[in-house]
Amino acid sequence: MGALSSPASATGMPVISTRGHYDTDSGELKSGYTKWEFETNGAVPGIDTACASDVTIFVHG
Repeated sequence: MGALSSPASATGMPVISTRGHYDTDSGELKSGYTKWEFETNGAVPGIDTACASDVTIFVHG
């Protein structure tokens, strides 16, 4: 897992992403990535920091 830089992470919002892991034409996972691999911006509760009592998840594709 690596560090992630995005507009959302610039606001301090926790971000988990698979951006760049999938071929945008075929939807297939690119070579060198696993289906369980992801990147964070270092602010995700329970992964990068202590657990939070509430979590909101936004999913888009």
